[in-house]
This record gives sequence, C-alpha cells and structure tokens, in this order.
Amino acid sequence: MKKIKTYSLFYRPEDNSGSVHLQMEDGTTADIFTNSTTEADFLLNLLRHEDECFYDDTTKQISTGIDFVGGEGDELTPA
Repeated sequence: MKKIKTYSLFYRPEDNSGSVHLQMEDGTTADIFTNSTTEADFLLNLLRHEDECFYDDTTKQISTGIDFVGGEGDELTPA
C-alpha cells in the first residue's frame, strides 16, 4: 500500500462521470473512475476528512489509516 499525498477531481457533467487522480508519496499516480456524483462525493469526503489514506495498486483499493473506534486516540499505520 502506498500513502496518498495529493488528489484532484475531474468531472464530466454531460455523462455524469469522472475520475479522482491520486498521487502517492513515492511519485506514482492512479486514476479512480466514478460513474455518479455519489461515488465522487464519497471519495472526496474520504480523502478530505481522513488523516491518512492509502492506495493499493494491485487491488485498486483506497483504504484509510487504522483508527480507534469512535475516532479518539492516536492514529495507527497499517502494516
């Protein structure tokens, strides 16, 4: 898993689709394609509000950092 450093949104209103462009700390990039404003909004909220997010280029998944239930306490980093 690679830690996400930056992101940007690209949206095409004419077909209600878009993508979120990710740049990882190691300089690699990935694009996550969305087919609704709901998906795009979910991803943007996740990236905005989580202290850490990671991208797995094998499974094409985004994950949050490990956190305590209720969001209290120090953040943990996935192995």
